[in-house]
Parts: sequence; structure tokens; C-alpha cells
Amino acid sequence: MHSCTAILGVATLAGILLLLHELYPLEDHATWYYDQIHIVGLYTLAFLDGSRLRKGRGLELPEGQSLQGKVAVITGSTKGIGFRAARRFHSHGAHVVLSGRKRMDTNSAAAYVRSYSEAAGQALGIPLDLADFKSVRAFAEEVVASFPVVNHLVMNAAFTTEIGHSSTDTKYWMSASGHSRIMAANHLGHFLLTMLLAPYLAQDGSIVMVASMGAWWADPKNLMVDFGVPPPNISQVPFEKRRVYMSKGVYDVSKYAGVCFANILRKKVSFRNVKINVMTPGLVSTEINQNNADYKEIAGFSVSPEEAGRALFETAFVRRTTEFVYPYWFPPHVMQSEASVKYAPRFKGSPTCKHYKYEEPKDYLWRPEKFQTYRYRLHASVAPECNTTTQQALWYWSRNAVGLPERLDDGDVLDDLPDLWGGRSPKFGKGRGGRFSE
Repeated sequence: MHSCTAILGVATLAGILLLLHELYPLEDHATWYYDQIHIVGLYTLAFLDGSRLRKGRGLELPEGQSLQGKVAVITGSTKGIGFRAARRFHSHGAHVVLSGRKRMDTNSAAAYVRSYSEAAGQALGIPLDLADFKSVRAFAEEVVASFPVVNHLVMNAAFTTEIGHSSTDTKYWMSASGHSRIMAANHLGHFLLTMLLAPYLAQDGSIVMVASMGAWWADPKNLMVDFGVPPPNISQVPFEKRRVYMSKGVYDVSKYAGVCFANILRKKVSFRNVKINVMTPGLVSTEINQNNADYKEIAGFSVSPEEAGRALFETAFVRRTTEFVYPYWFPPHVMQSEASVKYAPRFKGSPTCKHYKYEEPKDYLWRPEKFQTYRYRLHASVAPECNTTTQQALWYWSRNAVGLPERLDDGDVLDDLPDLWGGRSPKFGKGRGGRFSE
């Protein structure tokens, strides 16, 4: 009886598939079939609670006020998902440091966080312009003067160009260090801040780097570009270089740089058991996306800043080592075999060598993101490939660009020596760094 039922079920399914193939031939509707498979997968995962990172399987969320006395530093936190994540940290009892480009904005955001939560933790606003390395150093000094230990460092801030901004505005497009302002803010500023605060990271702390699906579309040969100091007037930069290195694709490259930086940093802080997590919040209805000319076409797939802030907060507690954290189902086996940038790979050796080859990833790489509203939960998955040669080259370039000592190349990045601060030590408010304290 059971065998007859099984045969009937298989025959029915086969009939449905044949009918679908007649109506929608596979060769003409491959992406439609992929979408349906993805939706079925999402619903299956929802039924099985398949977020892959639930408690006991790599995600250790705090309970009650268990973050009391901990310190979370969050860049880009006066609004958007950074602000929502700050509120969550504070509501669990943590001290939070919020940042934005204007002190008035940071003070207002900090006051709002304090009023929103009855927890005892402090909320401190400190101005920070990540594209200005002097500002980054001043921010780091104020952090370590206020707190001896940093438990969670969340690199959330991002700069992208506004629609229709003047192409002749040199200060807007270029940083004082002679880099694309996008690259300076999104990667180099975060690189410098991480290195300055690394000696104060607590045992078992975490660093979260907010990346983007755009990292999959980055061309590695555009990673290490600068225009010299003092930066030239933008009108003197050839148009093609302006288009490639300062606008088109630079945001993607800056997010790919974060992936490469995370790969090498994991090795340098592993003995302290610090977890380095790279995540994308997916498509979120925030200002930075509303400045994107393509956003209107895909706005229906976006989640609220509140939901994305929750995902960002949770990523700080991912203890499982994974390449990339997504808030939706991004099946690693499918993406490893189908995304040419991961599997091919992108290049052999350095992006500057004669064997360099860049392969554009498959168009449907972004498709999981458009189904994020079906099941917005954290998943561990794969990142675009960044080989050891490129990691090392980017490390040397970044360290030199921000003016850090050469000893960090092979030495202990957790050593707090005066050369990190330009030959002097910062003024500490509550005691010397967090190397052995908690």
C-alpha cells in the first residue's frame, strides 16, 4: 500500500514537472526555476528553524543584562542600523561609544540611546571622520581615555557618493591622504582604527566588519590606488581614472578590502580568541541606499533599519569561524560552485602580475538577497576569494597609507607601544589598556 502511494506521488510530481517544462522551458526560464528553488529552500529552513547560527550552534546571544560592564564601539551610529545596534547593546547593559562626523549629532544620538534604555551603561558620543586619519587618531585616544577595555568593535560606517554630486568638487571626492574618499572612509580609516584599538581588545572580544554583496563584484586590481600628497585638483585626474577609482566600483572595492583585511587579521589576533566577523545587512531602507540610483527598482526587497540593526548586533556574538555572515539563506555549496569569483578563482597571484584575470560573478549572486524578507536570520556562508598574496599586499599598502609602524607586519598587533601613537602614549582615564584585564 505504501509503495503504491509512493509511486503515485512520484508520478504526480513528474507530471507537474513535465507540465512546467512545457509551459516554461528550462533553457528560457532558468532564473525563474532558481527563484522557486530558493523560495522552497527558505520555507524549508523556516520550518526547521534553519538559521544555522542559533544558540548552541555558533551564536551566543546575551541574556538579560549579561553585557553589563562590557564596551561596544560602533562607527556610523548616529542613525541607521548602527544606531539601532547601539540601542541593543545599551539595553543589555553595555557601555556604548557612538560616532558620527559632527559632535552635535553624536551627542544627540548618545542622549537618545540613554533615554531609550533604563540600563546602567554609559552612552558616549565622539566625532569621527574616517576619511581624515587625524580624526581617527583623536577618536581612538578619546575611546581609550574613557574605557580601558573594548569588548566589541563594530565597523559599520560607510561613505558612498550622492546622486548628482558635482564631479569637480576635489574635497568631496578625494581625502587629504590622496585616496578616493570612499576608500579612505570605508577601508583605510577602519584599518587605522582597528590597529589603534587592537591592544585594548578584551579576551574573547569581537570585531564586526560590515561589508556588502558588492564585495563579490569588486575588481582586485583597483584595490591599492592613491593619487599622492598633496592630492591633485580633481580636474587634473584623467576622466577614466576618476570614473574607476573615485566613483564607479570603488564602493564595492572598499567592501572587498574589508573581506581581505578580516582574513589576515584573524591570524594576528587568534591567540586572544578575538572573533572577526564580516557581515552584510542585506538591502536596508536607509539613507545610504536611498542615495543609490538603482534603489527604487529593488526597494520592495528591503528590510527596516530596526531589523538590520538586530542582525548587526547579533553578528558580534557569532563564535563560529565563518568567512561571511548573511541575514538570509546564501547556500555555500551553490555559491562556491556557481560564483566564478570564488571557484575559478578571480586571479592568479597578485592583481599586478601578468597572469592576472578578473571574472565577473554570475548575475544571480544577488538573488538570495531579494528573498531576505522571507527569512531574515543569520547564516554562515562563503565570501569572495582573497588569496594570501593579495591579503599581504593590501596589508602593507594600508599600513603605509595610514602611517603605522612596520613592526606590525610581523610583530604582535596587540602590543601597545608609543610608536603606534606617533612616538607618545595616549592619556588614559581609567587605567592602561585592556591587554590582560576584563
